Amino acid sequence: MFDHQKNFEILQEFFHEEQNERYVANVVAVDMESKVINDLLQSKNPFLFNKDYCYSKEEGSGNNWAFGFNRHG
Repeated sequence: MFDHQKNFEILQEFFHEEQNERYVANVVAVDMESKVINDLLQSKNPFLFNKDYCYSKEEGSGNNWAFGFNRHG
């Protein structure tokens, strides 16, 4: 059974509602590539991300966590 009240409580835990009835995620978005963060901020999904809580570098790590950690970390 679909519990609307429980789903609403979960939604409120991870998102907050703005005046225009859009939901903004309560997250800090971090990525080595600015393209990933820009795509996240410009997506057409019903949830928004606050640009003040997004951080990126200008250079990526080629999907290699160890390289990114050792080179940029």
